[in-house]
Amino acid sequence: IPRPQGATSYWWRTPDWVSAQALIARAQEEGILIASGLPFFHEDPPPAQHFRIGFTSIKTKKVGPGLEALGKIVKGLQ
Repeated sequence: IPRPQGATSYWWRTPDWVSAQALIARAQEEGILIASGLPFFHEDPPPAQHFRIGFTSIKTKKVGPGLEALGKIVKGLQ
């Protein structure tokens, strides 16, 4: 099995006033799937502003519009 060269996802941090969990839920309503960063932290409580965007299964032409949509969702959560 060939191994991927480099990463398969990007880590992002929301502004302090946006919970990643709220963003994840709202994004899912729009058909955008992003993953919570909570399971990857050992802090108690874990930081609430981190999430991951996997990109290996996303068509290139959908990346830009998806990121723009995420930006609008973040602004809407203000």
